[in-house]
Amino acid sequence: MELVWDVHMIIKECAPISVIIPAFNSASTILRALNTVALQSLAPLEIIVVDDHSTDETVNIVQLFAKGSKIETRLTTTNENSGAGTARNVGWSMADGEFIAFLDADDLWHPQKLEIQYNFLRQNSQLAMSCHDRKVTESEHWENVQADTISVSKYSLRHFLVRNRCSTPTVMVRSSLQQRFEDKKRYAEDYLLWMTICSHYGSIQFLHVSLTHCSNPIYGGKGLSGGFRNMQSGESAAFISLFRSGAINLTTLLAAISWSYIKFLIRVFDYYILGGRRQTVSESK
Repeated sequence: MELVWDVHMIIKECAPISVIIPAFNSASTILRALNTVALQSLAPLEIIVVDDHSTDETVNIVQLFAKGSKIETRLTTTNENSGAGTARNVGWSMADGEFIAFLDADDLWHPQKLEIQYNFLRQNSQLAMSCHDRKVTESEHWENVQADTISVSKYSLRHFLVRNRCSTPTVMVRSSLQQRFEDKKRYAEDYLLWMTICSHYGSIQFLHVSLTHCSNPIYGGKGLSGGFRNMQSGESAAFISLFRSGAINLTTLLAAISWSYIKFLIRVFDYYILGGRRQTVSESK
């Protein structure tokens, strides 16, 4: 089906989007992330912050923000630290919006992010999910984006088996989807979900525009994405889950796990020998 992209259909007010932000000991960054939601050109219906059993001032900061926010901001806390995927599931179960947009507590959104992505999905009702490019930087400077100049690519499950095409803070999905993050899975839980959605609903659409600034690199950083061996193990476990569900066959499983191990070796070489230069390459490539 042909994709629709009509910039004249843009809605300027509130949209039925639930923004879900998992947070764990994020006192130094959570307010900055919340402010990038508050400054959106298209306001979401609500912000749901799921505090994953923090021991710092994260909860107090979110509560203060909520008191002065024009956007309904809800805060819930978990009984134990279970990981970002589980926290996102908690927020998803609370969401009232037609769409879900994920933001991490240490990342930033372009002011036009929700407006651009929402209108794209609204105009293409056959799509279950979209994502876009991102940059690894803490810069709060953004260039204005002309929506009618954005190119779009389709990524099938085959493309995702090569590597994860979507950074979580770039993703918007329809809240009606039945698939969820695997509870308490701490590595590649997002990767597994995107591939599962692909296997059920077809290709995911990638917008070639950078609308998110991520503090942590894909690997080698201080966050969950930083553990090389854990990443490789998480990816392999994700492929095994796909195999068990019937989404891929045994030959594809073995090829995907082998390639994942090769990527692990490349990442180690890049990080320790090249200083992480390969991470400057766009996700869309």
